[in-house]
Amino acid sequence: MQTLYCRAEDCMHNQGGHCRANVIQISNAAQGTFCDSYVKSDAFVAGAHGAGAQFTGVADTEFGQDTDETPRIACNVTQCAYNNALHCRAAGVNIGEPHDGVTCHCHTYRSK
Repeated sequence: MQTLYCRAEDCMHNQGGHCRANVIQISNAAQGTFCDSYVKSDAFVAGAHGAGAQFTGVADTEFGQDTDETPRIACNVTQCAYNNALHCRAAGVNIGEPHDGVTCHCHTYRSK
């Protein structure tokens, strides 16, 4: 079973440093590999329900926060040593905190 550690404390999927999304997407750009599933929690709440709104059970269930299952990790970074048929096969994945408000790097990436 994979373990997904996340330092993006303001991500809506982060629960105590662990990702509770059902599926995350790892992609690459000129700046490196990153978690394409990062969503700043207050932006989602403000956009969906108005400023200051709280998540309800519906949102928690939709994004898998009511389970202890590890998220599946889809990966578009074909040059990564852990990529096998567009799925991450690393034993553990470490996602960094957002450095520009929207990009959280995948620190587990290793070139083939």
